Amino acid sequence: MSVNIIQLNLQHNKAATAVLRQQLERLDNAVALIQEPWVRGNSILGLNVKNGTTYRGSVDEHSRTCIVVKGLTAYNLPQLGSKDITVVCITFCYENFTYDVLVAYVYMPIDMELPFKELETIILYSENTGIPLLYE
Repeated sequence: MSVNIIQLNLQHNKAATAVLRQQLERLDNAVALIQEPWVRGNSILGLNVKNGTTYRGSVDEHSRTCIVVKGLTAYNLPQLGSKDITVVCITFCYENFTYDVLVAYVYMPIDMELPFKELETIILYSENTGIPLLYE
């Protein structure tokens, strides 16, 4: 099984969101790491993909990251997330074995300090659970 991984900044753009959604519709298995999704109010818009789920780090704040997972089993880890961090655990099969991997996507604007405390919490979670961490 192959998994397509896409990383991009949509810059809150409706047209860019539509192009991404069309691309995801053509793929069987995909993970899209998105910065600055198209939002209205507190809702992420335009990423309703068949057999896909959009995850965000916090439902209480205006999200600056999200992760779309299509064709794979995944669950959100909001206790590790924030408006700038989205963390999901994705399960996939490879050569008759099942694996879990944590995927963390972090928005780090140049004018803000790095979120060291939050990153340390994610790394500790990975170490304590034994689930490998993939981050960007």
